[in-house]
Amino acid sequence: GSPAGKTGAPGEGNCTMCHAGSVNDGSTNSSITYSGSNNEYSPGNTYNMTLSITNGAMKNGFQLVVLDSTIEENAGNINVTDIVNTQLISANNRDYLNHTSSGTTENSWNFEWTAPANDIGPIVFYYAYNVTNSAFNTDGDDIYLSQMTLYPANTSPVCDTKGFDFDCYVSPNNKLAIITNYLVKTPLSITLYDLQ
Repeated sequence: GSPAGKTGAPGEGNCTMCHAGSVNDGSTNSSITYSGSNNEYSPGNTYNMTLSITNGAMKNGFQLVVLDSTIEENAGNINVTDIVNTQLISANNRDYLNHTSSGTTENSWNFEWTAPANDIGPIVFYYAYNVTNSAFNTDGDDIYLSQMTLYPANTSPVCDTKGFDFDCYVSPNNKLAIITNYLVKTPLSITLYDLQ
């Protein structure tokens, strides 16, 4: 599996730190499905989850982390359900789900996730995956980054963002959470106006 901190999450690198491939948007070629619905979670519930890629090769790899969108720390618990193809590693106060050596022949990986005991606002699953050239070197691999956001059940956005690629929520600690799917590494500027 990969060393920790290669998911493309805030403050992290990605697989290109070890592989000489290009970085691509993985949102159209991958997905996380789960036993919940409407991209919502209920505090304390455990969900069956599957990370799948549709553009895989003979050999693939991945790394996934689940973070609170406001303070960017672990959100809930990742549980390994397939010890042959996946493993859990920890570093920098974050837990990561990784492929194993056997898991590199797969195009999908199963695991469980237990939501935090309390509503902590939106939660983001960040992941990176590597579609290798199977040449037993790191040149020519393709790296993909993507993410999925789950929202607390029975909540709704506090701002109308139709037509934009972000949502706004007020977290339980009264902080404004702005969730975006932009995968750029350069800073983005957001200006807030009080309508009164």
